Amino acid sequence: IVNPGEESGSPASRAFMDEQAKKTDIALVYEPGRPGNGFVRSRKGSMFLTVNFHGRPAHAGNNPQDGRNAVEAMAIAIPEIKAIASKYKDVTLNADVVKGGTTPNTIAEDATVVFDFRFFNDQTRDAVLEDIENLCKRGFAPDVTSELKYVAKSSALAHTEKSQKVIDFIDNASKELGQPAPKWMDVGGASDGNRFSGAGAAVACAMGVVGGDLHHPEKEWSDMTSVKPRIELGRKVLELLAEQK
Repeated sequence: IVNPGEESGSPASRAFMDEQAKKTDIALVYEPGRPGNGFVRSRKGSMFLTVNFHGRPAHAGNNPQDGRNAVEAMAIAIPEIKAIASKYKDVTLNADVVKGGTTPNTIAEDATVVFDFRFFNDQTRDAVLEDIENLCKRGFAPDVTSELKYVAKSSALAHTEKSQKVIDFIDNASKELGQPAPKWMDVGGASDGNRFSGAGAAVACAMGVVGGDLHHPEKEWSDMTSVKPRIELGRKVLELLAEQK
């Protein structure tokens, strides 16, 4: 599968990818390989969490006491929500987009903050979402409502017993080819491998050409000397897997 929408969350291909994931036992994901002959065995799950705040507008000079400021409620909420991350191992919650209000002389009726949420297992994901939902139901300021929204629950790419068997195939293929031993890594960024892992597939990621400075428009690079070895490795892994059928 070649998925051109992966970097933007697969908005057009999400349903197709989910359907394929249900049919998949093993997924080799050709994200860029990591420097130092790095491959990826687990990735944090990634979700964008939107919290919307709704208050009451009023004139800031004539009757500010009648207003309920959504922006101020959001300012209180951000550190409280971020603090949830400290309760769980390897969880991050970053408030990366905020907006709210209309004019400086109007008490802000609406505000929105979007968090980037990262996690290493789906049980932790569910616990964090429940904590945030409980805070939103409680509220952050009198008469200002708050609501948590997200498109769908994404999964972490877990390092499982099933995926370890695939990792063993890759290690053996590398050895047979006389290539350096793969360096297996646990990383924070998500990939399509998360989607397949969440559906129960065994996943090995970063099988592609080695690269670095990812997402930097001027500095991102690929090591072209790794092209042929990575192609040979992928082919050998498929041969070893086929021999087991």
